[in-house]
Amino acid sequence: MVSKKEVYMKNLKNRCLIWLLVLSISVFSCGVQIQAVQAEAEKIFHAIEMKGVLCGYSETDLSNVVKDGKEMTLEQSKVFMMLSALGMSFNTEVKSTSYMDPSTGRANDVKIDIEQGQVKLGIKVVVEGNIAHYSPLMGGKPKDEKLTPDVIFGDTQLFKQLVKDFAGGKLEKKTYKNLEVMEGEIQESTFTKAGAEKIELAGENYDAIVLEQLNQKTGVKIKWWIDTKTSHMLKANLPNGRSLYLTDRSVVDKIKIADMDEAIIARVNVPIADYQAISYMKVKANVEPTGSVSYT
Repeated sequence: MVSKKEVYMKNLKNRCLIWLLVLSISVFSCGVQIQAVQAEAEKIFHAIEMKGVLCGYSETDLSNVVKDGKEMTLEQSKVFMMLSALGMSFNTEVKSTSYMDPSTGRANDVKIDIEQGQVKLGIKVVVEGNIAHYSPLMGGKPKDEKLTPDVIFGDTQLFKQLVKDFAGGKLEKKTYKNLEVMEGEIQESTFTKAGAEKIELAGENYDAIVLEQLNQKTGVKIKWWIDTKTSHMLKANLPNGRSLYLTDRSVVDKIKIADMDEAIIARVNVPIADYQAISYMKVKANVEPTGSVSYT
């Protein structure tokens, strides 16, 4: 006979798995739409670290295609991470397909498939005219978002605009409207110029503009390093010790499992007796947003 404690722990781990899917994907959703470093078709790699542990990577294939009679850039990406929490080990994989305008970088057809352990999610966004049709592929309700000319869709378009606005000029701060794929809604983010740096990644030297992003709705903060020559993302620092950076194919054989317990469990340094009997608890804490995803 299964005890109440065993049932409790099983349910806790299941809830934790769902939460970790939300956390890991929302935080690295920028990795789902990695920008091209070269125009021709080839694989581009980015490393993913958590608390200094190299636990994942993204790889991206780019090609020029004709879709519905128009020349488009097709971007096919995969993000893979190895994680553990509460004694469980599980892999996270995100596959995405995105069609973009070659000149502006604006996306108009994006499909994302997410798998973590036994949990699977999917999202599709298609733009028709000035309407973005958002469709959760595994539950949830579809919805439409009206896109005004000032709304940005896709990291490629965003980074091109950021370099245009900030590199070599006097602009210090600006707010942009972005269509967030994971949430299926338009959100505003404020970018503040933090300086310029010379950075070496994957054996190459780059001149980068450094920008700090604050999502006005979620409160999530991200620090970006963007190549001023190509407008491509070189590096990003995210909340709770997470980072992305340009690398090479060797990253695939170097990844290890990252323990997520510190991201979901906070030490209080106070003994808690008979925690399963607790029906109410008042907590005073300083909380920093790390990302959110609307899902059903």
